[in-house]
Amino acid sequence: MNRLAIGLLLCVGGAAWASDNLFTANDHRIAIEVTARERNQILYEMREFLHGLHNIHHAMARGDMKAVALETKPMGETLSRIPANVRDRLPEGFMQMSIAMQEAFVALEKKAGGNGDSQAVQTQMAEIMTYCSGCHDTYRFEIVAYKANRRPTVDKVNPYTPQ
Repeated sequence: MNRLAIGLLLCVGGAAWASDNLFTANDHRIAIEVTARERNQILYEMREFLHGLHNIHHAMARGDMKAVALETKPMGETLSRIPANVRDRLPEGFMQMSIAMQEAFVALEKKAGGNGDSQAVQTQMAEIMTYCSGCHDTYRFEIVAYKANRRPTVDKVNPYTPQ
């Protein structure tokens, strides 16, 4: 690789690195507060979706609709793996998108397992990807320290002043 190409790569990479702060400073997505452990679990589920979508695309490329249906089945059940206490704190819009995406996966499984119409399967995949990108464009996870549900202590001098 010549020096000009290396210099260009360094400039582009440096500009991208420098602008990273600009992008994060102007992040207007809705923050969802979670603990580090909760965030890791949710991101694990998202990676599972990504791997599943990868496998579905490969099955579609082979024209193997039975494999599409097989890969899709567990993806319609992932929301139930998120603990109830975390699901209860998720914004309503996030939950609505999650439920709609779950239903879209169930519909994909039926379309792939039914007559195996590849056009219908591709259309359903496009709908699923709309939910993925819409959610990522709308929400972000923000780590907060774990707060135990405990009662506030009371000041002995003034019992009405919580500490």
